[in-house]
Amino acid sequence: MVSRRKHPGQLRLAITNACTHQNHGDTPTLTIFAASSLTDAFQGLADAFKSANPKVKTRISFAGSQTLRLQIKQGAVADIFASANKKHVQDLVETGHVRSLQPFARNELALIVPMDNPSRIESLGDLVRAQRLVIGTENVPVGIYTRRMLQAANVELGPQFSKSVLARVASHENNVRLIRAKVSLGDADAAIVYKSDLPSAKGVRHIPIPATHNIAATYSMGVLRTAREPRVADRWRAFVLSKAGRAILAQHGFKVD
Repeated sequence: MVSRRKHPGQLRLAITNACTHQNHGDTPTLTIFAASSLTDAFQGLADAFKSANPKVKTRISFAGSQTLRLQIKQGAVADIFASANKKHVQDLVETGHVRSLQPFARNELALIVPMDNPSRIESLGDLVRAQRLVIGTENVPVGIYTRRMLQAANVELGPQFSKSVLARVASHENNVRLIRAKVSLGDADAAIVYKSDLPSAKGVRHIPIPATHNIAATYSMGVLRTAREPRVADRWRAFVLSKAGRAILAQHGFKVD
């Protein structure tokens, strides 16, 4: 039964959580809240985890890290939280929602443009020519890292570089999948995403960002104190950190060494 005290906007989430944790017989359900940038990798991990644990069901909710953090604080039930934003994860630790943290992968930023490249962007410095640049909002990891990267590039590309580029932003998105989609659909002529978004990207070209400017994002995961399947959650963490798990992450563009 869904509590009447829940905000109307949480009704669907509450119903989903109620259904998610109705285990049938001896079949536990592992519920994972993960940042959108982990979509392809975690789906691959879930398939492999299922093969090794056939009696476990795995359900994953992907969204922006700030959205998932808010849902957890509002009472959403999950076993695992995974994000590239240290602030969001650490906040859940400090407020007692997450009992432990484990770094498991790293990522870097990537510049993408449409295949026809209408603004003739061939390097990071060319972003000042972009007409419709898309980046993450100031509250999501990819948006935070993008702004840090642009600031770092000021040293080599000029003190006004980041300001000039940010003036070209036509849209701020809440998760990296939406950012990539804008370029794939032809609604933007440039965007900043993660390298892990490249293997499954269609209709885009990758323009490398110099290592001197790029930002390394570290992903961490934690088991929630309210986890209904804590033992299975620990099993998932062990699998992600295993040789097989690291290989899957690497296949999807993450750094695991």
